[in-house]
Amino acid sequence: IGQDGPVAPMELKTLDGRSVLVEGKVDRVDLMKKHGNTYFRVIDYKTGGNTFSLEEVLSGLNMQMMIYLFSLSQQGAERYGGPLVPAGVLYFPATPAVKGKTEAELKETLLRQFRMNGLLLDDPEVLRGMEPGGNGLFIPVKQMSGGDFKSDAAATLASLARMGALRRHIEKLLLNMASSLYDGRIAAFPLTTPKQLPCTHCDYPSVCRYREGMPCRTVPKRTEAELDELLADEEV
Repeated sequence: IGQDGPVAPMELKTLDGRSVLVEGKVDRVDLMKKHGNTYFRVIDYKTGGNTFSLEEVLSGLNMQMMIYLFSLSQQGAERYGGPLVPAGVLYFPATPAVKGKTEAELKETLLRQFRMNGLLLDDPEVLRGMEPGGNGLFIPVKQMSGGDFKSDAAATLASLARMGALRRHIEKLLLNMASSLYDGRIAAFPLTTPKQLPCTHCDYPSVCRYREGMPCRTVPKRTEAELDELLADEEV
């Protein structure tokens, strides 16, 4: 996704008319053509065992896959056909540790360790397209006896309206980030999660001079109802 790539980048405008282009390289795109639509999902291979967190995305972290999803939905019709409908994003464990004594144990281990996690469109037909039978072996939702799908974690399924709300929320975050950079507001005030401090992998500590123990922000813990409320104003 880029100015010189097969799919044009997401382009946003700040209030003062400056352009923001968001580019990147997608690991994998899967398609399902049905009922005149092209449903697509974005797959990201992870060697470190990343877990999708809607709370982190809403706070401005790990937005990469969602940006890819919305960029393709807006700009990808020429490459993939259309109309394009976002079916979700999934992390795929790329190098799991495989352990097992017997063939049956090895198979069970592989199925468990290759199970993906992410955010998926709440559409039974789309979910069955991802995993016929709906047994929840490869995707983080399982079809129940009544036909409905149940997720094994909060905020795993989203309606099309919710997907649209997420897109608008992420666009606002990107514009806020761009405006801060244009205005020179780059304080050493990192946003942290219980899993990591971003500064651990940063190449510029000599520039910001942040040190462990200095003030930082944390990703708020929200209930599913609070997540719903946060996105409610974005739904149209």
